[in-house]
Amino acid sequence: MKNDELEVFSSVMDNVFNNLKNPASQENQIKNAWTVTLSKIKVYGEGKQHFGEKLAQHSRIIELKNGILLVEADHPGWIQYLNTYKNFILNGLKMKIPQLKITNLAFRLKGNEFNLSPTFEEQIQKNREEMLKKLDDDQKILDNTANSAENNNSGDNLPDDLKNRLERLKQQMAEDEKTRVH
Repeated sequence: MKNDELEVFSSVMDNVFNNLKNPASQENQIKNAWTVTLSKIKVYGEGKQHFGEKLAQHSRIIELKNGILLVEADHPGWIQYLNTYKNFILNGLKMKIPQLKITNLAFRLKGNEFNLSPTFEEQIQKNREEMLKKLDDDQKILDNTANSAENNNSGDNLPDDLKNRLERLKQQMAEDEKTRVH
């Protein structure tokens, strides 16, 4: 291999490894900040000095999307404690990793498949499908209305009583018209 080819290959490999490192390093940053922040939660009393560390052991980060950090806990009681210390945790995370702009925390129980809101593309696709369905439904209504109007223009579908009344009304209008002209 020539030196130019080695430099290009080296550059490509650096880009590949940098791209691989970033998500993992971001994930590690969040996990480290999470553990450090929770370990600072102190509840004093007998056997409660390491409460924050226990809280960290019973919870884990799932994902970060749109500034919301989704956290999973293995028991509803831990979720209750996380909610209690939510503001403290948010402030700690903002201080440790301000570049991630974490604005809120969401919690789920381990084993549940709840995730944060769908991606923007998924929302647009869902809206598009709903609009197309509504357009299709509206078109069917218009088609049915047009067909009904065509069928009803002949007057054959009207009840005899209504036909007679309309005929009398028509005659009366014609007579009234004659008397107005003279």
